[in-house]
Parts: sequence; structure tokens; C-alpha cells
Amino acid sequence: TVARAHSGEEADILWSQWLKPQTLRAVAAKIGEFCTEIACTPGARLITQEKLYAELASDEAFTQACPSVFGVFNYSVAEQVLGCLSEIPNIDHTKVMPYDDIPGIACIQVVDAGVDKKRGVEQILLLAGLEERTTLVIGDSTNDFPLFAAGSIKVAMGNSPDELKALADWVAPSVKDHGFAAAMQHYGLI
Repeated sequence: TVARAHSGEEADILWSQWLKPQTLRAVAAKIGEFCTEIACTPGARLITQEKLYAELASDEAFTQACPSVFGVFNYSVAEQVLGCLSEIPNIDHTKVMPYDDIPGIACIQVVDAGVDKKRGVEQILLLAGLEERTTLVIGDSTNDFPLFAAGSIKVAMGNSPDELKALADWVAPSVKDHGFAAAMQHYGLI
């Protein structure tokens, strides 16, 4: 999820909307019992279920904002996860989606309310003084539906859900088969 925009070489933050530490703690506490692992980005700091409760009890954990929380769980508890998330104000989340093609395993990404890839692209275009007609977007998951609404040219990776592929102008090979590079070549960008 694009939740931060930097300016050129200075790397000044031009726009940011990240989950606050108290929200991170609330998300982890609510869905922790259902997740085998939770990752907080950036850096994809991975917290296993065994370590989660110790982290929640510590004043050292969840002290910095981050753009998203990613939870991995068994599909059989998807409704419970969604129910827990509905109790937390000012957040949004992706649809429950398969996790790395592992049968029976699902994942979800949680972000601050109003943050999605479409809004991130819109902010970058605004800051750069560009128009939507100049935008190529590439996606491979359910969190990319909003991204596709922001782009003039849409590329779905070969491993994307069929619903995303149906919206694409072109379907590239899968991520594992270097689909991003293929898309760049296909559109003459490399």
C-alpha cells in the first residue's frame, strides 16, 4: 500500500498516512489469537503467534507507526478475523485472500482508513504534477483493485485473481516468472 511519498533525492516525506501505534496494538490484540503470524511493515517485522502476547505485554512493542499490518491465518477463521477487525475504528482492510497458494491458508492487509493504492497514486500524481493518463499500474492481488482504478494502463500479473485479470489491459507472466520485468518490456519502459 502506498502510504508515503518521498521527494526526489532528499527523501523528505511529502505525504504519509500510517497506522498509529495504538491502532497497531489494537489490530494485533484483536486478530492475534487467529493468526499464525502478523507482519508490520516497513521491514516486514514478523511476529509469530507465540511471540505476540509477550510483545503486547511489552512497552517496547508497537511504538512506531507503520503503513500496514499483514495477518496470516487459516481460512476456517476468516469470519472471526473480519468480525474482530470490524470492531476497530478508523481502519480499512483488503478482502481475505489466499496466502502464497498454500491450500487452506489466507491473509489480510490492514491499513489506516482511507488509505489504498489508488489514493497513494493520486497523491504521487498530484505532487509530481502528472495526469492519470500517464500512469501504468501493475498488480497481483485483491489489494490492487483500488490501484487499477488509478491507472490508465493496467497490468495484472499471471498469479493474480481472475477478477483482477479481467480488468487488465494486459496479463504479464507471474511474479515468479519475472512478470514485472516483462510488463516493463511490453510497454517499452526498459
